[in-house]
Amino acid sequence: MPSLRECWRYRHLCLLLPALAVLSTGAFVYGTGKRRPAVQRAFRVRNGSLEYSWHLAGRDRASLLVVQTSGWGRYQALLNATMPANKAWALGRGHDFMALSGTAMGGPEWHSTYNKVHLMRELARGGEYGRVLYMDADAVVTSEGWDLGPPGCMLSAQWGPGKGPWDVNAGVMLWDLRSKYAADVIEKWHAQVERTIGREGDDQWWLQQLLKRELGGRNYTAARDMGMVVLETGGNLMHALRDNHLDWSGMDVPSRIARVREHMAAVAKKEGVATRNAEVAKEAELAERSAKSAPVRRL
Repeated sequence: MPSLRECWRYRHLCLLLPALAVLSTGAFVYGTGKRRPAVQRAFRVRNGSLEYSWHLAGRDRASLLVVQTSGWGRYQALLNATMPANKAWALGRGHDFMALSGTAMGGPEWHSTYNKVHLMRELARGGEYGRVLYMDADAVVTSEGWDLGPPGCMLSAQWGPGKGPWDVNAGVMLWDLRSKYAADVIEKWHAQVERTIGREGDDQWWLQQLLKRELGGRNYTAARDMGMVVLETGGNLMHALRDNHLDWSGMDVPSRIARVREHMAAVAKKEGVATRNAEVAKEAELAERSAKSAPVRRL
């Protein structure tokens, strides 16, 4: 399987593919209706059942990459609903964006939840990007003004209540791959998931257990020293979580897409940026229709 580094190395070949879109006249900045005077490029790389959709903010790589992923089943409709807003926000802030469709580890479609582990290891090994913002398919940026702040923290994520800094939500994570701890933590995370995939725990649980061991439990001093901080979303992000955290069937995808659409419409009305968000809402509605008609894959 070619690595992300190899995909990037041969990106110029992808420019010959019909799927390429060169946006040399600029693109709309999310929520403003104004055009961004920068050269943006988009191309797709297929590798077996996997498809990488790249959107670059400029002629060269940005310092930060925003990543989303899903399988090819019902969750693809959820990705299609959130990706337009996330991609527009990323490019508007000068970040690159990439979406991975398919299942990189394991077998069943629900194993696409482990794509984040696969991607983080590839990106950490590749060294092309300093920071990576990973977002699940059910997460959407709702404000163009969200600023991730300066680099320097290994892992910024939302923490659960009261358990300790190891209790992270792996659905939205900001990694600084240049941190001296990042590569080691990610390699250990990947190795553990690879040994137990589909049999014990899941990607988030194993990351929590790894961090718990690394930190020695509820140790906030160790977390600070390692560079673990709470990711401050400040109301700039919506996470349409599963109705039942144990249900991976995707049966609730249409209702979650509806929640995304309703939230984006409310944001548009509040901030007076209806033009761009109306497009996002329309794409979310189309995604909801496709989710309802998609076949259900039983686990």
